[in-house]
Amino acid sequence: MEVVRNPLRRFGCLAVGTRFGTLANWRAARATMFLVALGLAGVFASAGLAQANQPPQILTRVFFLDRQTQSVKWAELLAGERPQMTAVKPIAGFPTLDPAQQEIIGLEVSGGMMLVAVAARNPAAARGWVLVECGAYEEAHGDHSHWIYPIAPRIRAMAVDTAQPNPARLLQQSNAFLWTHQGGGFTRLDPAGIAGNATADSLRRRAAVHGGGDGAALAAIANVVAFAGGDHAESSEGARTARVDVTLLKAAGNDKPLASLKLGLAPIEQMATTYNRVFVHGGGKLAWFAVPSRIASDAAQYPVQPVMLDGNRAEPGSASMESLGPMSVYGRYVAFGDGVGAEAGFRFIDASVSAPIVRRVSLNAPDALRPGRIELVRNRRGQPLALVFLEGPSAAGKSTDRLAILELDPNRDGDWADAKVATSIAVGNHAESANHVLSVDADQRRAVYSNPGDGTVMIFSVDDRQTINGFKVGGQPTEVRAVGGRVSNH
Repeated sequence: MEVVRNPLRRFGCLAVGTRFGTLANWRAARATMFLVALGLAGVFASAGLAQANQPPQILTRVFFLDRQTQSVKWAELLAGERPQMTAVKPIAGFPTLDPAQQEIIGLEVSGGMMLVAVAARNPAAARGWVLVECGAYEEAHGDHSHWIYPIAPRIRAMAVDTAQPNPARLLQQSNAFLWTHQGGGFTRLDPAGIAGNATADSLRRRAAVHGGGDGAALAAIANVVAFAGGDHAESSEGARTARVDVTLLKAAGNDKPLASLKLGLAPIEQMATTYNRVFVHGGGKLAWFAVPSRIASDAAQYPVQPVMLDGNRAEPGSASMESLGPMSVYGRYVAFGDGVGAEAGFRFIDASVSAPIVRRVSLNAPDALRPGRIELVRNRRGQPLALVFLEGPSAAGKSTDRLAILELDPNRDGDWADAKVATSIAVGNHAESANHVLSVDADQRRAVYSNPGDGTVMIFSVDDRQTINGFKVGGQPTEVRAVGGRVSNH
């Protein structure tokens, strides 16, 4: 009997059996293999078609404030060789504001919700707040999670009318939204536990009004207590003295501060809190006080102390403390920028030590550039970074602004004493009334930042430390937020 060796072995292919006894058997096997191959080709073709029909993966959802029109817009970043952005859209149902009469003073994101604070430029204009559900959700899958974007952003509740307190500053602390009122007091709204079927009326009732301060600054610790900054006139000579009102946070609100601390820092400009300590900047000075484990009504339980400046006690009116950039908090650290040009620096305070001091890293800024907004982030390798915008006088058609990237803990010992500038990159223009803002996505891979003077939103690679794409969105985009991470196809 003739033996025919399997010719497919020449091509490294596998067959059922290693030999075919007859030519007829070989022909039958060949026919079978043809049908199998045809079936597999169909399977692969179907898989390829399905792959081709899949929509591009969403990387994150982007929100930004257009200061020119006083509106909030959104889009999505899509995966690709270079991330792409979908068409920019307004949020359905968002109130139409008159830029001459009203101003959005900020937006913050927490727990899948975004709070937008609307201030009135005159007493007759409507003001208040808008609560938006971002439509980005994280699904837990054991040791990892996936992001989904099943719905467009939608308004869950709003209170924009002439009866609302006029917002002054908006912040997000301990995952809750807080905004101060012009003239005193503040509102707190905690988005945790909001049910999908919660009514707009029930959500409006969650906004609890508290007393304290005059709208200048606010800091809160956990969901327990808030410290509201302000100042008042002394009866004798009319001089103004700074104060910080201590107010217990209550679900139904609380209009009676527990204590009032006097500080020689008038006027108070900003506050920050971490590690159960409150840092206050005002009057060209920086001070701090510790918060007792049991919140007290006795002001003596909050002794105020000056912050040490580079190892030397900060003197009243110290020029280096006159004009600080916005404070940012990361773990036990409080960071901010100051100075101009060669004197520009990134400063930070370790709040965990017994006597906090201000340390400084030179930003090597070109002439006339000063630090603006700071974003403190951790990349995927767990390395803390500071992203610091350096902004200068606006120049028509040409930007001198830069983004400095600092490695805060190069030797990874948890101490920022070895912080250094790693690099800096050119960015677009800021605007006279609108600054650059940066936000990192949930994956810690990409960031979005705004160029208000150019009407663009840019994509920045955290790992590569460079801008990888940009998009013209028009207007004056400033406050920008990246909400969510990459969608998984499995």
